[in-house]
Amino acid sequence: MNFYQTKLTEKRNEALKAVLPILGIVLFLSFTIAPVPPGILLLFLFAALLLVVGMMFFTLGAELSMVPMGERAGTKMAKSMRLEIILFLCFLLGFIITISEPDLQVLAEQVPSVPNQILIIAVASGVGFFLIMAMLRMLFSIRLSALLIFFYGLIFILVLFVPKDFLAVAFDSGGVTTGPMTVPFIMSLGVAASVGIAMFRVLTGISIFWFIVPGYLIAICLSFFVPKIFTAIAFDSGGVASGPMTATFLLPFAMGACQAIGGNIVQDAFGIVAMVAMTPLIAIQLLGAVYQMKSLHAKAIETVSDSYLDAWSENDIIEL
Repeated sequence: MNFYQTKLTEKRNEALKAVLPILGIVLFLSFTIAPVPPGILLLFLFAALLLVVGMMFFTLGAELSMVPMGERAGTKMAKSMRLEIILFLCFLLGFIITISEPDLQVLAEQVPSVPNQILIIAVASGVGFFLIMAMLRMLFSIRLSALLIFFYGLIFILVLFVPKDFLAVAFDSGGVTTGPMTVPFIMSLGVAASVGIAMFRVLTGISIFWFIVPGYLIAICLSFFVPKIFTAIAFDSGGVASGPMTATFLLPFAMGACQAIGGNIVQDAFGIVAMVAMTPLIAIQLLGAVYQMKSLHAKAIETVSDSYLDAWSENDIIEL
């Protein structure tokens, strides 16, 4: 019983840390530059309370049930050695889980140019396909950087042939499919930079293409020079950074700003989730590059020290 109480307290604190900063910012804005009617403010406070409770029980349930179930299912699938069954189950799990993803539901409600169900099914099918690719990468030990170069290259080619209204929505959909949680310091730094860049894009109307392409090119190039563990963590972190608070607060925030200055909401406001998902890829891999350089420097010092000591025999007298 004490174990569950401890876990519940831990998840409550995590939910409070996630929601209270946003609550503070909104209250500050509502009493200063953007006053809101009392009824809306009370509704917002009540919704914030429900959000804390919901996130607390959601993360608790995910940790206690979904994670162990996923691990057991993955182990059993791998042991079956039936490739067609493994790939079918990967697609099915990716499709069903994405359809139930709350972030995607929120995004679909805010996209005026695409029917909700079509957007959700298209995104879920894409997630199912790439879950198959992830499983094939693990089974056949394919390099992550090679897959990233191929598929991001394919994405950038497709960008040249799709309407601009779909461009930002597509990149945002890639961010919201990866669900809740954590934002450590390095990831937070990247996310903060991305929000600033996204708001600059909203105000100026510059196409998201000029930010996304260089950003992902930098991220892919860095993957060749940093330890593999940092690359894997970076690309996963880009997904989890674009969680529920991004889709439910930052995206409407950008839409409101865009509407106020008379911009195109679909082309200019959408894309903020994609920017949030992209910048941790660079920030964490830069951290990996720093780690790599410090490790090499430490090894060089250790080698010099060893070679100096090896020059002396056991009976030599060393003057200090």
